[in-house]
Amino acid sequence: MDPVSHPTLSPTADPELAEEILDVLQQAIEKQQAKKGVNETTKSVERDLSEIVIVAADTFPIAIVMHLPMLCQMKKIACVFVPSKSELGKACGLWRSVIAATIIAGEESELAGRIERLKEKILSIGVE
Repeated sequence: MDPVSHPTLSPTADPELAEEILDVLQQAIEKQQAKKGVNETTKSVERDLSEIVIVAADTFPIAIVMHLPMLCQMKKIACVFVPSKSELGKACGLWRSVIAATIIAGEESELAGRIERLKEKILSIGVE
């Protein structure tokens, strides 16, 4: 089964939204307003610092990231799957793959407006 079409990977961003998510993530990384990796992402969610959690849909085995959507749902944090861990890694400024990342809170940031609009888009695709 194609991992991107896997029924439990919801919501999955379409290519246009995925591009926007990765662009905002890249800017957040530059402004030190993001964390990368499953452990750092999990800690940020647990500490209520996360605004948006981004997970790579092509992670294998997918079980290593499946706690994140459930944790985000409990904490009312936007969570979205993007198709590629290599693209997620590039957005994080790395040459290697990244399977999870988070954009953290920053009310004073110039990215705050873009992050809020992106959260709304992500939350709207999760609604059936």
